Amino acid sequence: MRKDFITPKLVAALDRCQLSMGDSVFVLEATIDALGCKIDEFPISKSSIQRIRTEKRKERLENVKIDFQNEVPDVVNLHLDGKLLPALSA
Repeated sequence: MRKDFITPKLVAALDRCQLSMGDSVFVLEATIDALGCKIDEFPISKSSIQRIRTEKRKERLENVKIDFQNEVPDVVNLHLDGKLLPALSA
């Protein structure tokens, strides 16, 4: 049975370190091997890592949206860097 071990915190760490999908696979396989586990028990491939990372990012985004809607602050500062933003209501 394959184990789901990729948590939102792990996805955030991989994103923060700007690891590519291939680099992520390499690091995760090395970590699993170092811990003495069987790599075959874990869903590790470029496509599975990409799919899981995308799912976890969407989950995090939805949680942030819900938290913001539940606790709308009285004052909001908006900082622009000159880039065009897509429609936020879409």
